[in-house]
Amino acid sequence: MKVIASLLIATALVLCLSVDVFATHGEIEPAADCYGWSITGTFVFGYSKEAYIDYSVKLMQGGELVMEHTGTGMATEAEPDVYFDGTWDIELCGDYTVEGYFHYTYSTINEGSETFEISFTCECGQVGCTYTPGFWKNHPDAWPVDNLVIGGKSYSKTEMLRILNLPTRGDISIKLFHHLVAAILNVESGADNSVRAAIDDSDAFLSSHPLFCKPRRGLKRQAECLKDILAAYNELECDNEEELSLYGAGNPIDNSSDEDEEGKSWGAIKMLHK
Repeated sequence: MKVIASLLIATALVLCLSVDVFATHGEIEPAADCYGWSITGTFVFGYSKEAYIDYSVKLMQGGELVMEHTGTGMATEAEPDVYFDGTWDIELCGDYTVEGYFHYTYSTINEGSETFEISFTCECGQVGCTYTPGFWKNHPDAWPVDNLVIGGKSYSKTEMLRILNLPTRGDISIKLFHHLVAAILNVESGADNSVRAAIDDSDAFLSSHPLFCKPRRGLKRQAECLKDILAAYNELECDNEEELSLYGAGNPIDNSSDEDEEGKSWGAIKMLHK
């Protein structure tokens, strides 16, 4: 009898461990800042092959609810990765906390959940900030205009967003377009206008050498230099008068080098103009 009892206990233990090993579970990485939030998740599937998801993301200030985003989704064994995100529809000012709830059901009786809390501070009345092409691509609601004329051609916001999502594939004209759009949107949003000379030169370049033309040799170097100046401006984040003066009107464009300028850092740009 003792042997039978021991076997039963051992069998039950193995079954319990097996349930844990093969239980479906999700792992998430939440993020939030002054512009929006995101939840990146990956599911590990056991006996169940799909999970039904619902979530709630609350923006809180001083204990009061400012905004709430809710939604649903699904993950499967074939597509175990999930991504949810959203943007705040108002300009934030002060201290905030995001309270998140992520819940999933993977069978009629089994489920899992996770909560998270993220705090951050947003500066008030911030003016003169610049943002990268990536920001403008992911925040279409923040655009101050719906149309732009670039290189003598009119583009709608939808057309520009489509181009901003294109891979550059070694074509400097696409890279220049990306940073020119971002620089113009930054200026239109109230950022410092001392980059106007580079904007005008870039616009003139794309007028003479249209998008997708893949400039070579000297033309490529000229476009690279213009792109680097615009990129340095777009990456400033907020006004720094000393750095802004480095690429105001009157700074020469260096076309003397045969080296590929792609990936030049802001520090390298500063050295170029010293």
